[in-house]
Amino acid sequence: MREMTWTQKLFGFQGRITRLDFWLAQLFYLAAIFVAIYSLSYIARSVGDAEGSRYTLGGVMIIGYLFLAWSSLAVAIKRYHDRNKSGWWVLASLVPIVSLFVIVELGFFDGTRGSNRYGLSPKGLVEADIAKARAVFE
Repeated sequence: MREMTWTQKLFGFQGRITRLDFWLAQLFYLAAIFVAIYSLSYIARSVGDAEGSRYTLGGVMIIGYLFLAWSSLAVAIKRYHDRNKSGWWVLASLVPIVSLFVIVELGFFDGTRGSNRYGLSPKGLVEADIAKARAVFE
């Protein structure tokens, strides 16, 4: 089984990821937001009210937001895949109270043991996969 790269984990919509990868992605988002806010506020202070600087900084913020939104969507969908659910379940996070359960499900519930319809277990081969392989050769 080939391990996914971090680029595939953060931006691809295929496959499954572990809870650890989910939480590492959340830490990455938190760090990226912190660095972006600090950097943009530093640039805004140094540039001041120069002509068009607000529009430029606003454009950078929009691009950064789209980058994080795409990535967080991809990570959530892959966690749902690990739970053997369709990626469309990510729409449940749009409902205010339900979104709390979404965080619990994606961040704390273990994925499906072994293979499921979305691919092999991101934890590697487990007993269920080994039993399926043995059944093929018997």
